[in-house]
Amino acid sequence: MKSIQKTNIESFDKLVKLKTSLMIPSSDIKGIVLFLHGINESKEKYYSYMEFFTKYEYVGVCFDQRNGENSFLNITSFVDDLAEVIKYINQRFKNKPIYIYACDFSTLVIRNYLGENDDKIKGVFLCNPLPKNHNLKTDMLVLKVVNLFLNDSKKSKILSKLTFKCFNQKLDFTVGGFKNLFNLYLNCYNPKIYKIKNKDLKIKFTFLEDSKLIGNMNLFNEQIEFLNNLGYNNISYKKLKNNQEILKDLLKFIIG
Repeated sequence: MKSIQKTNIESFDKLVKLKTSLMIPSSDIKGIVLFLHGINESKEKYYSYMEFFTKYEYVGVCFDQRNGENSFLNITSFVDDLAEVIKYINQRFKNKPIYIYACDFSTLVIRNYLGENDDKIKGVFLCNPLPKNHNLKTDMLVLKVVNLFLNDSKKSKILSKLTFKCFNQKLDFTVGGFKNLFNLYLNCYNPKIYKIKNKDLKIKFTFLEDSKLIGNMNLFNEQIEFLNNLGYNNISYKKLKNNQEILKDLLKFIIG
């Protein structure tokens, strides 16, 4: 495997160092691919992806996002941390084009980031994007009731069973973690946060054929329609079979 450069990027609130890994091609750099890991993942999962892109003269970058269950985090924490990493990339690589790959939970983070910053990146590739939660108001009401008895640092079996129940998925978050997740959802599907500075931004929605996270095709298509209706006019989508197809399709998305 190609050598890995490691660095720590200070979080936006100065509370933690974001552990970041980079793989840099030996030839001229064409751009950067930033990988945002999903739930229960870490940056190490994407080392093989990063190495793959160095062969095509792209820097691979991934960082460990702060644990979603940390009760002190708020809606902006994940998004502002991402902004700090992108700022670091721009400063180090002199504004080379940046492409973002995001998986499940991170697709909420990057869509929140797009609200104010869609002009700072070249393309967004979403894999198994989390659909709109049509039960969110009910879920948030249950959260408020639970929060009366459990503080943000405690875990709740009720909330764990409630979340993603229709997708056969469970999250072992604290009450504060669920609060953060619900707020990311709420903001992600709020049209008022999107300034649409770059309506031509390349966006691709993809899902693995065995994934339960997208819910169903109606929910998947609803996500595309939402961004389309906001004014983004360069959106595509595709069903993929496995990780090898993800890499090939991501490469095609980037180099055309």
